[in-house]
Amino acid sequence: MLRVTGTAGADDLEVQLYHGYADKLEVAFNGVKTTYDTSAITAIHIDFYVLTTVGGLTSMVNSVGGVTVDVPYPMHDHYSGADFEPGPVHMNGKQALSFARDRHDVPNGDLSRSMDQGILFLSALGEFRDDFDKSPSSLLTWMGAGLRNIETDLPIDEMLKLTFTAAQVTPAKVKNLVVPATVGTVGAASVVFISSSAKDIYANMRDDGLDN
Repeated sequence: MLRVTGTAGADDLEVQLYHGYADKLEVAFNGVKTTYDTSAITAIHIDFYVLTTVGGLTSMVNSVGGVTVDVPYPMHDHYSGADFEPGPVHMNGKQALSFARDRHDVPNGDLSRSMDQGILFLSALGEFRDDFDKSPSSLLTWMGAGLRNIETDLPIDEMLKLTFTAAQVTPAKVKNLVVPATVGTVGAASVVFISSSAKDIYANMRDDGLDN
C-alpha cells in the first residue's frame, strides 16, 4: 500500500526574500519566475511545480461535480464566506474555496487554514478514487479539470503517471502535516514563524518524501 505525506506551510510564513528583505511567503512567491526558492527553506529538492489561482480551484471543483468534505468544526466566517457545521458537506467550487480560505474563526488561525487545505486535498483524492473505481475513464475528466486551470512544468507523461498513482493511494494512508510554527506580528502584519523543530521534519522527509 502506498504511503504519502502532504506537508503544508502557512502562506503568511515569514521568509527572507532574495533582495534581503523579509516578507510573507505569499508575497515572496510572485509567480513561478520569482527568484525566491522555496526549497531553500526545506533543503528538499523540488522537481516540478503546479500553480493555480482561487478561480482555478473553484473551476476545478465544479468541473468534477463537487467534493464532499468532512468539516472538522463550525465555520461561520464572513471574510472567506465559509458557513458550515461540522460533518460531511458536499461542496461546490465556491464553497470549497471558502473552506480553504477561512482563518478567522478556526482554532489556530493560519495553521488551521493550512490543515483544512490538506483536508480539502484529501477529500478530492477520495472523490477521484471513487470516480475512478466506478469508471476508469473518469481519469480524463479529472486530468482535464486540472489542465484547464493550472500552470505547471510537469510533462504530460509524468502527470499521467501521477494520476494513475493517485488512483492507488488511500486517503487514510496520507499524513496531513502542517509544519510546526507560531503566529506573531512584524510591524502591522500578522505572520507565521517556522519552529526550529521543523528542521527535523524536513530532514526526515528529504530522502523518501515521508514523515516516518
